[in-house]
Amino acid sequence: MIAAHKKKWLFPSLLLGITIALFLFEPIYKTYSYTMLPDALANYFTKNNGSVFTVLPWVGYTSFGAFLSILFTRFKSFPNLYPRAISIAAILGLGLMFISSPIFITLYESTGIEVFKSVALNNYLFIRLGDVLVVFAIFMMLRHYLTDRTVLRIGQNTLSIYVIHFILLYGSFTGLGLYRFFDHSLSPAIAISGAVLFMIVCSYAALKYEDHEVAIKKQLAFLRQNVMYRIEVLVSTLQKLLKASLERLVRIFSVSKG
Repeated sequence: MIAAHKKKWLFPSLLLGITIALFLFEPIYKTYSYTMLPDALANYFTKNNGSVFTVLPWVGYTSFGAFLSILFTRFKSFPNLYPRAISIAAILGLGLMFISSPIFITLYESTGIEVFKSVALNNYLFIRLGDVLVVFAIFMMLRHYLTDRTVLRIGQNTLSIYVIHFILLYGSFTGLGLYRFFDHSLSPAIAISGAVLFMIVCSYAALKYEDHEVAIKKQLAFLRQNVMYRIEVLVSTLQKLLKASLERLVRIFSVSKG
């Protein structure tokens, strides 16, 4: 019984532990250049080669989201789930936003462990996690009003919105994103109005993608098959040409020797 209970909490504890570890030790691993890895792999972990959005430490928010999803799934029939969840999320969020840095300073002064000081001096990860929890609490309070079909569809397509926003903002494929041309160059009024317009455009594009997702995937599959066929034809033609060239060279050498 005890073993089963422990196993039940092993995975969510692991997810929460990943978040805490990634955020806590970020001052250490962000200095690594990962030169032992090929650049194509190292770019997932370091910005030294021009990457904008690395796996570390941001996957910590993903693991925390998975942790929350497990909690809500397991306690979905729990009485007063949302009132308690809202209170806990709001209190933890405000705590991370306003007192996490002083706590890390206190830990540093008590233990002398340098990493606590490093986190406190650049505590953007835990503070941002607090922002997430506060916003999460607000959305939970407004859950009864967020029943519009379009709003629900937007919530179901956040991955598509993320991909589209990253392509437009950072130029994932071409490097020619909006960030490259407007980084720190806009006035607050234009930046805010532009951000709102940008969110609308990304959401609209994601919804349109959902409407035509099947057709788009069919077209991509057809394009892939067409490209693979052309590559196979090209390889076959090159093999025949190479074989003919080798046979000709063999005949030439045979004649010269004769």
